[in-house]
Amino acid sequence: MSYSSAPVPRRSRRRFAAALLLIVVATVGTIALVTRYRTERRDSTNYLAIAKEIADGQIVIASSLKDLLVNLEDLDRFDVVNRLQGFEIEFQELKQPLSGATVTPAVGEANGFFVVAVTAWEEALAVLDDAVLEIIDGDKESRQGDALLEKSFSNLRVGDRAYASFLEVVETLDDDLRVPDYPDLAYVGSEHDSLWRTELVADLLRSMLRFEENRDVSIVVTTEPEPLSPNGGVPVVPDSDSFVVQAIVTNEGNVIAEFITVTMLLSKVGGVEVEERRQVVAALKPGEATVASFVDIVLQPGTGYELRVVAGLQDDAVSENNVWEMDFIRNQP
Repeated sequence: MSYSSAPVPRRSRRRFAAALLLIVVATVGTIALVTRYRTERRDSTNYLAIAKEIADGQIVIASSLKDLLVNLEDLDRFDVVNRLQGFEIEFQELKQPLSGATVTPAVGEANGFFVVAVTAWEEALAVLDDAVLEIIDGDKESRQGDALLEKSFSNLRVGDRAYASFLEVVETLDDDLRVPDYPDLAYVGSEHDSLWRTELVADLLRSMLRFEENRDVSIVVTTEPEPLSPNGGVPVVPDSDSFVVQAIVTNEGNVIAEFITVTMLLSKVGGVEVEERRQVVAALKPGEATVASFVDIVLQPGTGYELRVVAGLQDDAVSENNVWEMDFIRNQP
């Protein structure tokens, strides 16, 4: 038997190369599709996990908001405003991861509803803060605060409906995406329906006497060095190179305290004035505190002194906590 050694025809070689190329292209295409599928599935799963964290956080805020409205009569102005501002800050922190999440076609529709929900809730909380302040401080006849309150409650309901649609969509997603169990979430629920009646809430805010402005600052003083054990009932300040008086001024009221004058008066026993100094604190928010320091005070050894520090605020409602006094003796070296 003999074998032909004739070369393979050029046409056959071309067909073989073309077939080989098709196989390579198909393989590369398949790998690309598989990689793309896995990437999209991972991004989709990650998005759904982020949405779950945000929804869980919204449950906490919604519950806290309902608690605030239920107990409105037991809260003062500072409590209400501070809580509302806290809700806004917490909301901003919760929604932050959403801006960096990749939205794949698989979760595109769900994302649309979720973004509407988050945006509506966010605006509602911002408007609610403005509404409460307007009702408390604004013109009682204009009812502008009522309109803002109604807008806030309306936005909450828009967010609730969008979130309900989001839940309906995620129920239809593929099981491969590992869809989390999302909470049933509604800011405005059927429970405590009266909480969301604009007129009732606005009238309650207006009728609460505890929301009236309360201007009050307090003062606590420390010295360096601090007094030691009393000598004959009078505290003794150790000898040192310098004497410093630090006055801690706190806004105990529910409105911003402005232009607080802190006065330090140092006199020798018997009424002979030694030194008087003043500092002005421009403004303190409710609950905020600051320190006014008086340094490089010269004391004579073996001398008795009367120290008086006063925080002065116009229309201060409580004067008893504005004054701090101490009699002391400067120790001998």
